[in-house]
Amino acid sequence: MKAFALAGFLGIAYAFSKNIESIYKESLNPLQNPPQNPPQNPSQNPLLYITEGNIFALILKNAMNTECKARLRKYCENLRNMTQILESSFRVLKELCEEKKLDEKCDTLKKTITEKCTILKQSLKSIRSEPSISSYCLYEKECMRIEEACPIEVNEECNYLRTSCRRERRDNLKTEFLLRVLSGNLKTQEECEKIIDKKCLAFMGESDELMEFCLIPFNRCNELVKLIKEKCSDLEFKTKFFIENNKISKEECTSLFEECNFHESDCDGIQNMCKEIKKRCENKVKYEDFSLPFNPIGKEIILIEKVRKEKLFKDEIGKPGIKDTIDLLILLSNNYLNSCKTNIEKCYKLCSLLPQLEDLYDNTKKKMDESKKEICDTLERSLKPKCKSFKSKLYDLSLSDTNEDNKDATLIGWTKQSTNFNEKLCIDLESECFYLRKSCNNAGIKMSNACINVESTCLKTRLFRREYQLFQGTLKGKLHNLTKNSLKTCIDELWTLCEKIISSNNPILIDLCLHPWDTCKELANDIERQSRWLRNGLDWKRDFPDEEDCKKLKEKCEVLGHDSKMNDLPCFTLKERCNHLENAKEFEEILLEEKVENLGNLDTCIKKVSEKCNKWSKKKRTRFIFSCIQLVTTCQIITRDIKSKCSVLEKNIDIEDVLNQVKNDNASVKGPTCDLWEPYCDKFMLSCEKLVRNNGKNGKCEELKESCKSYRKTQEQEMKLMYELRGSLNSENKCESTLNKHCLHWNKTKNNTFNNFCNNNTNTKNNITKSKLCEKLLKHVKERCTKLLTKLNDMATEIEKS
Repeated sequence: MKAFALAGFLGIAYAFSKNIESIYKESLNPLQNPPQNPPQNPSQNPLLYITEGNIFALILKNAMNTECKARLRKYCENLRNMTQILESSFRVLKELCEEKKLDEKCDTLKKTITEKCTILKQSLKSIRSEPSISSYCLYEKECMRIEEACPIEVNEECNYLRTSCRRERRDNLKTEFLLRVLSGNLKTQEECEKIIDKKCLAFMGESDELMEFCLIPFNRCNELVKLIKEKCSDLEFKTKFFIENNKISKEECTSLFEECNFHESDCDGIQNMCKEIKKRCENKVKYEDFSLPFNPIGKEIILIEKVRKEKLFKDEIGKPGIKDTIDLLILLSNNYLNSCKTNIEKCYKLCSLLPQLEDLYDNTKKKMDESKKEICDTLERSLKPKCKSFKSKLYDLSLSDTNEDNKDATLIGWTKQSTNFNEKLCIDLESECFYLRKSCNNAGIKMSNACINVESTCLKTRLFRREYQLFQGTLKGKLHNLTKNSLKTCIDELWTLCEKIISSNNPILIDLCLHPWDTCKELANDIERQSRWLRNGLDWKRDFPDEEDCKKLKEKCEVLGHDSKMNDLPCFTLKERCNHLENAKEFEEILLEEKVENLGNLDTCIKKVSEKCNKWSKKKRTRFIFSCIQLVTTCQIITRDIKSKCSVLEKNIDIEDVLNQVKNDNASVKGPTCDLWEPYCDKFMLSCEKLVRNNGKNGKCEELKESCKSYRKTQEQEMKLMYELRGSLNSENKCESTLNKHCLHWNKTKNNTFNNFCNNNTNTKNNITKSKLCEKLLKHVKERCTKLLTKLNDMATEIEKS
């Protein structure tokens, strides 16, 4: 039973490897009966390929039976008064609005829609009994088109479909994230078990599904090893197919390039094929993300940055807030509260490191502390107030029409669902549903339907927001003070855009384009709504923003400022603070380069910054005048940043297993690791005491530098050799020829300084041949030349400024 549950939990037989792309792509709906020859020329009007029945369903929605003629008349009146462009573009609308034909149209189209509803109902009737619903997710868009014109049971099945597909998409993304984040450790179960808890500590807070995966330790690695084998088979098939195929598109290149980078280390026999893919694709796609070094002191944990979480999750999965002890115990109990104690003890290795759970353990016995067992016995009592409070919250937000414990909410139809929730609220509500839904139901507080309403409403909000952003980007400056004339201008421009971007497979876009007068007003309302949310964010962040706040909030200020003046003053303040932050960070870099000690201390910082400012003032240098005027605030920024970077560097050295890598005798592992991490240690050791000495032992950076000594010695020899070979390092042939001459000379004069570089075999101390050595030296020269050029350009710019 447990094995079956985990298999389902991890992605249901790895359906995502075959289905996730088709779920995300704009797939044609089997109910649509699209034309056999869609337009090849972009200038052809795509509206010609949107069926009359679909247009009719989106206009009438739930007024098909009793108010058909009245709704059509009102729509046609708006059409005539507001815009002639829409009617001329949609031939079918012109016919629809002929007064004499209204009865006939209502009868004919009512029959068409009824047939579509019947087909949809039949198609969805077995969905609840299916273990995997990926193939059914193609019906999501047909639901959006016609469900409001269908009987209530179709509405209910469509709501169930949406939430089920959303959960499966999130599960698939979670599985792909796990295969990426554990890349290189999935060849065997033993390799995975060694690293999984350490890595879980770094990423488990990124989503509810990842938290659940990490907290329930049963059979995790066994399932992941099976899944990577399926992934490898799938990748091998795809790479073979594209290598044998001469034609490969840019999109295919990007996809395969990415898969190879993430998964080839866990797959046997595909390295050469991946090498071939990268060679073929290098001119088609610049996959720069993989050529750039990761930043060990960046705000994000390097492990999460490496797997491109933001790009993978997009707006499908948001990072939830920090959970309390009761939340984690509910998740640990896996919805069976009587399993609380057993599961707490199974999770000792990981859970004893979590601040919410660490106090529950007796660390000497590695079991649950006897004095804390009461928390499991009273878990249901602690759970009920949480459930009641959450249900009341959903009631207040109109996501549930009842506040009674034993009564479930009524499902809200698609068109009646709001699009006014902000993303943070949606993430919080979805997360609470994830933790509480099943356990609250088991405790007698029903909230299944209310949570379906949450998930469906938040999905709708995200889908509509994507389309809103598309329109708002084009219509910026024209979405405020919508008087009759300005509304007409908005409608005409909106429709011009609709003609270019509308797709028969995007019901939301069609709906917005069919009602441009409502869409313009809603876009203006959305600008005001976003401006209020921005004001809240600015009130929290504008005085002490970090780099991420500056990037996001400044972008929002710029976009919304075209149509709303609400935030002009706080946005100006933000801009000033962000300029100061950038200036202070540049100041920090100068101090670090000059090896200033103890920069994490505010008094030390103020002293050193004052000295610099006085010196520059005498020379009339004004580059840092803003930071010098606000000296204390500047040092608060610098000390806060130094402490953060010290902490992140220490964590990343641990998570990335850097100390073991630098102890490796293999130069291809040791060298790049020392090159990446040692400069950061050199930079921060003088200000990060824990990196030098920690609890009476060598700190992580001290240990790393000790292990890198032998590599540095070899590197110094290579630099000296570069000097000896100067003038010959512009081609490999010239380098080898000159090296051979020098080796003969050194052999005759018995000069052994470079003896280990002169043996053209792979048994030398540094395991390198002459050809490989020359390739390496040429690469060093190229890198140094690039750095020198950049430095000279920076110096020239600085001289010009001063």
